Amino acid sequence: MHRPGTALASWLQCRFAWVLVALLSATELPALPAQSASLPTDRARITVASIPDAYNPGGPALKVLRTDARTPLRAGTAWIWSKPDYEEPASYYASLRAKGLNGVRLILFDTWEVDAYPPSATFTPTDWNDPRYRATQLARLERAVNHASAHGLYAIINSHNKIPHYNAAYADALWTHVAPYFARRTHVLYEAANEPLEGLGNNGSLTARADDDPRDSPRLQALKRTYNIIRKHAPDTHILVLSPPGINDYATGTGLGNLAAAFAALPGTVDWTKTSVAYHLYNNDRDFGTVSHRAANLRNLHARFPGWPSENNFPASITSETLGITDAGRSAQFDDDLYVNQTCERLGLGWCMWNINGQARLDRNWPLLRADAVAKGWTWQPDPPAKPRR
Repeated sequence: MHRPGTALASWLQCRFAWVLVALLSATELPALPAQSASLPTDRARITVASIPDAYNPGGPALKVLRTDARTPLRAGTAWIWSKPDYEEPASYYASLRAKGLNGVRLILFDTWEVDAYPPSATFTPTDWNDPRYRATQLARLERAVNHASAHGLYAIINSHNKIPHYNAAYADALWTHVAPYFARRTHVLYEAANEPLEGLGNNGSLTARADDDPRDSPRLQALKRTYNIIRKHAPDTHILVLSPPGINDYATGTGLGNLAAAFAALPGTVDWTKTSVAYHLYNNDRDFGTVSHRAANLRNLHARFPGWPSENNFPASITSETLGITDAGRSAQFDDDLYVNQTCERLGLGWCMWNINGQARLDRNWPLLRADAVAKGWTWQPDPPAKPRR
């Protein structure tokens, strides 16, 4: 039998214990505001502009991204990684600005690890639903976003999954917390994924059959659900979607545009004034002759939808030893442009270099890029100094 009042006393003791644990746990977590605060140095939001097609001035205009200075978005790369505890110092962002860049792609590499490694005694996956991890990672991101702001750069936050994997539960948890946190930062863009698709398939079908409907793809459906989460929490932030590893589409030249149309047709509205198609320039249909001639596949996409090349690399003629890297990924050229950056400059698209991430690689590899630009006349003017916003 229970004595009168014993149950009530036990309940009160239990409640007190839980409150005490919660208070102690809260004091151990990094203190963060509910939302990242804007700074006077935040640049105004990226916009979508229509410009003449340099290869066909009388043809359809190209839809491109433009900064608040009406310049293309040209970016370097910075990693944010919890294992090891890795982020770039403020001086790196200053160096990017000094090279004439106006953006930096922030690589959340924990996403790649979750895709690459199963849980084990030596690997514990990160979890955005864990308040301790979330607070630490948001603090890392905020430092990067603030460094970018202070040095006049746009910050493209990228959930960097491993091709061709896509952990939808992880991605959705990440964006449920990241999207609202930086929603007020006008110089911030979100790139929802990194190479979540093995390729475009035949004319954007995601398979070898041209008549397959990509809307039936569970992967594309998952990507659209993630997009809807981001848009719900960040109604005004520019979102980059799809991010395939290349634009090879079985030589049709229209695959990426078709895939973008299928993505938009899935449940959830896409506002193309605040959304664009990201793509990586590693497979450019160069072997298909007339299809790749004068970057026809790129121009076809941009005639239909706004886009941005969110990752490209040095050409195959530059060795891994020269670059100080181990990966073999290279950008296949368009026509006679050894660097795809040159093609992107011709068309006014902007670009984002992969192997200039971190100060050592920036110092080592930037001179190679700059030398080609100077020799071939595709250099650019840095953005004018931004005026602090009040």
